[in-house]
Amino acid sequence: MARRALTACQQYLITRRKQQTLRQLSDAQLSDIGLTRTQARAHIHNGWFWE
Repeated sequence: MARRALTACQQYLITRRKQQTLRQLSDAQLSDIGLTRTQARAHIHNGWFWE
């Protein structure tokens, strides 16, 4: 059970880091990876549960 909790915490932190990175990208950088600002916001707001 502790291992599952640790894994969940690690996944949460990884997802948070990805969301923070998306927030910091410019529109041109998002375009380079095939995302619009709207798509990036949608991904950020989906939260870690849905990853």
